[in-house]
Amino acid sequence: MRVVLFGNREMGCACLEEILALRCGVPLVVTYPRAADEAPGFRCLAEVAADRGLPVVTPPDAAGRDLRRRIDAIAPDLVLSVYYGHRIPRAIRSIPRLGALNVHGSLLPRWRGRAPIPWVILAGDAEAGVTLHEMVHAMDAGDVYGTERFPVGPRDTATEVYGRTVVAARTLLRRALPRVEDGTARPEPQDHARATVAPPLAPEREIDRSATVERFDRVVRAFARPYPGARVPLGDRFAVVRAGEPGRRAGGIVLPLRDGPYTVLRLHLEGADEDDAGAFLAGHPEAPRVLGVRAGAP
Repeated sequence: MRVVLFGNREMGCACLEEILALRCGVPLVVTYPRAADEAPGFRCLAEVAADRGLPVVTPPDAAGRDLRRRIDAIAPDLVLSVYYGHRIPRAIRSIPRLGALNVHGSLLPRWRGRAPIPWVILAGDAEAGVTLHEMVHAMDAGDVYGTERFPVGPRDTATEVYGRTVVAARTLLRRALPRVEDGTARPEPQDHARATVAPPLAPEREIDRSATVERFDRVVRAFARPYPGARVPLGDRFAVVRAGEPGRRAGGIVLPLRDGPYTVLRLHLEGADEDDAGAFLAGHPEAPRVLGVRAGAP
């Protein structure tokens, strides 16, 4: 089976490895160059694919005629999307004989849309997973070819859930793609009445001392790597909190929140390098007084 892969970041890299392990041909990888804000410790699909000698293109999106013509000439058996950030038009989805499928990082129909993992944590979901589904015009609404589930613990971070999602995606592709290839897959329609959509994340990142301990902790955990961190006011600036724990902990910055203390353990100013709380305090001794307090607040 010949697969054109649209993908991005660590999830795309892992799924490329599984496709190749299944002895599928990959005549083209469509992705993005390494982003300036790429989370440290996570791979770039453009680099991984190029290192394997695979043809790679990095158009700004999937809508260009040149890309469609190239895929049409390849005549792949399957188009597979894995965390690709743009819609793949019908003109491309209609080319492969086995259709166009997407690996989505939630248990559809829950959390359709971009960045579902932070919402799993923000909502307190006890279970997460991945779904392989048909791509249709409506986002993440196509028939389901398979799912892989795993539990989410009460204090799991986005880093931990993302790591399990990558493992689950590998397992799902190993199980489902051979059935797609031999025609034995039996896709099932989603229950659209149960669908939830992951809203934009930017407003949810911002948190201050008016929050409860539970809410502050949940936001910090939801935006851990590879996500951009909880955005917390520091007077007239903003800090990015990367890790912390409820209660008072040695070596951290203790914040008095609405209903108790919370200890920030790792943070940095926006655009700066990450520090542990001790190193941050050396450069910003005012942090215990103003972290989590907006400029002008009493």
